[in-house]
Amino acid sequence: MAWGCLLFACDRRGSSSTEASSAPTVSARASSASAQKAQLVEQRSGGSIARRADGSLLVADEDRGVLWALAAPVSETSSPQRIDLPGPPSQVLPLGAVTLVTIRAPSLLLVLDEALHEVRRTPLPADAWGLAVTPDGTTAIVTSAWSHQVSGVDVATGERRFSLDVAREPRGIVVPAAGDRVYVSHLVGTALTRIDLSPGAPRATAVELPAAPARVADDPVAASLGYAAVLSPDDRRLFLPRHALGALGDWWGAATVDVLLTGSDQPLAPARANGPITRYRPIDPHSFDDRYVASPAVDSTAGAIAPGYALPFAQPRAVVYRKRTQTLLVASEGTDELAELDALAVTPAELRIKRYRLGAGYDSGVTIASSGGAPSGIALSADETTAFVFCRATFEVAIVPLVALERHVEPAAVKMVKLAEEDPLLAGMAKTDPKRAFREAAAFGRRLYFGALATEIGEHLGCAGCHPDGRDDGNVWLEIDHESTEPVQVGSLGAVKNRLHQLKDSDFRARQKLVVGVPRARQTPMLAGRVFADGPSGWRGESDGLVARIGRGFALHRWEPYTAGTGLEGHARALAAFVLRGLPPPERSKAPLSPIAERGRALFESDAVGCKSCHPLVEDKNLGTTSLHFPPTRAGHASEMAEPFRIPSLRFVGGTPPYFHDGSATTLAALVAMTKNHMGRTAQLEDDDRAALVAFLETL
Repeated sequence: MAWGCLLFACDRRGSSSTEASSAPTVSARASSASAQKAQLVEQRSGGSIARRADGSLLVADEDRGVLWALAAPVSETSSPQRIDLPGPPSQVLPLGAVTLVTIRAPSLLLVLDEALHEVRRTPLPADAWGLAVTPDGTTAIVTSAWSHQVSGVDVATGERRFSLDVAREPRGIVVPAAGDRVYVSHLVGTALTRIDLSPGAPRATAVELPAAPARVADDPVAASLGYAAVLSPDDRRLFLPRHALGALGDWWGAATVDVLLTGSDQPLAPARANGPITRYRPIDPHSFDDRYVASPAVDSTAGAIAPGYALPFAQPRAVVYRKRTQTLLVASEGTDELAELDALAVTPAELRIKRYRLGAGYDSGVTIASSGGAPSGIALSADETTAFVFCRATFEVAIVPLVALERHVEPAAVKMVKLAEEDPLLAGMAKTDPKRAFREAAAFGRRLYFGALATEIGEHLGCAGCHPDGRDDGNVWLEIDHESTEPVQVGSLGAVKNRLHQLKDSDFRARQKLVVGVPRARQTPMLAGRVFADGPSGWRGESDGLVARIGRGFALHRWEPYTAGTGLEGHARALAAFVLRGLPPPERSKAPLSPIAERGRALFESDAVGCKSCHPLVEDKNLGTTSLHFPPTRAGHASEMAEPFRIPSLRFVGGTPPYFHDGSATTLAALVAMTKNHMGRTAQLEDDDRAALVAFLETL
């Protein structure tokens, strides 16, 4: 299929500005009961920012644990009203006279009245995050990210009707107008979860949605960052912005918007056939003009791959459908932009139509915005001519004038509403406080953590791109050796193959100073609650402390050998401070252990099994290395049986599959079965003892 046919599914009929402007606005319809129902259907999913029927805005500020209210009309001089909450909010959803808010810890669904006072609260499985409502407004659907649950709550009574166990890290929720099912996106993995609400008890099933299938060379690739999803107005298409790990594009993969046809639960985009891929690049990547030209192709082992691949967005955090133009607006956390994509395209991310720059005041030492940083939520005005974007790293709401598609002109200037002047890490601290310097570093580290533009410390992905929420993307990356013996991280096995193909070019080899070696597997580790300031860091304990490890990571993520004294030590210290202070770990259950978990604890602590000898339950922050090894089982990976590995923390181990440095154990049960007598002594355990040990590990 030619790419001209593949990129666009149909003509843009019915999308003219004249036609759209004649449609009644939400505020004009809000006076009648039928209009209230229409509004529920239109705005049935929450986000970190939402517009009420009167045009006012609500912003869920997770870092401060507050809800901000901005009265209509919203302007740069608006004064935000602060509403304190019982914990950090994730999503907010106005429903006429009430407002719903998810609270992460303690995990709750709050119902607020019109004056934003609490009416009731419903306890939920740990880490309540995503929020949606059925079209009739009676049932709230909530995802609990860490505990991988989806719950249904009666809005009127607060009664929890159901909770279903689903795949890892459920996040965004959409409910078609029929109200018979729910689709849930996940932060890790390619599959969606579909929950059928009727008839009978709700039932969850997995729906496969391949990541960027048109950019895959061999096997399907993994996906991450599925924070949000949105339906087309007719509910026929479900759009899922995310990151395609290992897709053809660059070492880190490619940004993608994957489309599911809800009538059949099948992907819209076909799998890639062998042969050339036509890629596109902007005429001028540094201007607002987003017209594209085709890039020439180059041969590779995976077919033709064009250089100069354009980055439509990085680290997608939110998405809305703009009906008047039939486009998608994606919050690009990593590049401080709002990207506008064609919703009628089979592969919307391939051709960006417009981009709106939000970031400003970039630091001269590293490319990090001091304003408009890390957009994480989008709300549209009633007439869809303005987007309101919550910028999490700089605590602002951007007022973004949107332009007509047919005009290649720069829009009016973006205005900013400051929600609070001081970073919450500095709240209440006197300037003479001896701890303030550390907190100031952590506040700067927050902006570094989300940004993907700082090529000095990374390339095309910020820290949050692989460690969302301080957790992990579930991916296994690969490293190859530089001639200095320092490893260079190169992404997926497909990326390694492409790099090694390039090494056939002797000039390229000399320029990059590389040797060809079998790549080593390295799983993305969880950070929140698992890292310490001192002691050995890295899979083999090769770095002396967290700051040194982060500095080494600057090289790993830039296709460069690591060299000390680069002048970025201050940035490494700032990131370390934020990782230690600004990434809250998941909430731990306070419930007593079940009988099977108690049995597992006894096995864990017993001399016969020996887990506690290397993994004390009161952990030593300076855990060292071990000489016990496991050969990786994944094809194409190097065997590292002769190399020592650092003893990892087991905190939160139940929520971070896959396991081992190479991800070869996909579940805790597989991990316990594989250890046998290499790590502890589990070979003699019966199946029920192993199940008990797994049950205990899941509580850590």
